This record gives sequence, structure tokens and C-alpha cells, in this order.
Amino acid sequence: MTHVLLPGFGFRASLWEEVMAGTAHECLALEVPIRPNWSETVAALAQMGGAGTYVGYSMGGRLALGVALECPELVERLVLISTSPGIADPTDREARRRADERWNEILVDQGFEAFLDGWLDQPMFRDLGPAVRRHRIDDPATISRQLRVLGQGVMPSYWSRLAELETPVTIVAGAHDEKYVNLARAMGEAIGENASVRVFAEAGHSLVLERPQRVAELL
Repeated sequence: MTHVLLPGFGFRASLWEEVMAGTAHECLALEVPIRPNWSETVAALAQMGGAGTYVGYSMGGRLALGVALECPELVERLVLISTSPGIADPTDREARRRADERWNEILVDQGFEAFLDGWLDQPMFRDLGPAVRRHRIDDPATISRQLRVLGQGVMPSYWSRLAELETPVTIVAGAHDEKYVNLARAMGEAIGENASVRVFAEAGHSLVLERPQRVAELL
């Protein structure tokens, strides 16, 4: 069974290198394609990935969830790492869209390095160290497009559709990432008996980089 691996916001497919080295499964790490909107991006990933287990980290998890809901015949198993199903409240969703637009303004007005320094200074990323930059996309146009097309402020909320998932779903979060631990548990309840929730001790948001061997063992 092929494992289709989708990276998070601003990351290249190389994010998954250590995970792939630690598993015997056939893996296909995909770059997130450039498409005009969320739905076309999900459709493109489904076409690129084909049938298999879909594994996504953060933004990649949201996209993998989109594939599972829109093309359920392709997804034999779903693994969501540090993932949100979107924002249900329209006011909160608009606030997130505006926040992402402010990040985009930093990118345009102050340059890529200023944007990246600010983004990685957020609490959820501060423990990663300089090695995280090796896997970052360094094209400002691609970063800008992901902010505007794939952010939680513009994607649909999938909360009301989680019960549609019939494939086995594993939801993973790091114990230090309290927000996403709570999201993981809420998602598991909404999905039902085919969902399992795993919390990795001594880890934060970026599990693929922080605990690649644990992620490989999980797969």
C-alpha cells in the first residue's frame, strides 16, 4: 500500500525524508501543487497520489482530509498529524484570513527572511532550531499563494463532515501542543469508532521533524 505524504505550510516534500528512511512502506512524498483555489488543489493531489494511505502534516493533513472526503474511494487509511479540520465559526474564519493576509504583507513589504523569522518565532515552532529551514520553500510567490489559497481562513470547515469518514483514521498530536491535542480528541469524537487518537510525549506541533522515527513506526 502506497503511503502518500503531504507536507505542511511552507514546506517541501523533503520534510518527510527521515520518516521515509524509517519505514519499509512504499512512500510517495508530494509537493503541494499551485492551483487557483482549495478544491482544485485537493483534486490535483488526489490525481497525483492515487489510491493509498494518505498522511498529512498540518496544512497537508487538512488537504489529506479533503481528499478523503471528496475522493473516499482513493483513501484506504488516513493519518492526520497536527491537523485541524478548519474553522467552523465564520467570524473566527474571517479573523484567521485577515491574520494570514497580515503575514502576507510582511512577506511582501519586509521580504522573505523577515517573514520566516517571524513565522518560526511563533511558540509552536521555537524548539525546532535552525535545521527546520532546510525543508522550507524559499519562493515568496509560492508562500504567498499558500497563505491566500490554502489557509484555514479560506478553506471550507470540515467539522460537519467528519462523521462521513468510513476509512480508519489515526489522529496524532504532540503533548506540548495543547491546542492540537484538544483538536485531535474533538476530531476523534466527531469521526467515531473508526478513529484513534495518539499523543506523542515530549513533542510539540512539528512531529515530522521532532519525532520522525516515532512517525515512521506509527505508519
